[in-house]
Amino acid sequence: MLMNKYPPVIHFFIGNKIKQLRKEKGLTGEDLARCIGVSQQQVSRYEQGINCVNVDLLAKLSELFQVPVKIFIPSDNVILK
Repeated sequence: MLMNKYPPVIHFFIGNKIKQLRKEKGLTGEDLARCIGVSQQQVSRYEQGINCVNVDLLAKLSELFQVPVKIFIPSDNVILK
């Protein structure tokens, strides 16, 4: 089975939300990486939608940014194709 070389749109949605929240908190990619225990490169991959964020990390980000986990999930009016 061939894997699609383009990540699903939801990865981009979550990545953009992470980047938005990080910038709102005045954190660099390196700052966020230290807070969540990954490399700065991994943070960049998450923000670009290249790598998938797991549920445990979503919970950690939710706590760090003091937002509900559901903020990372697109609402019904966001079209994911």
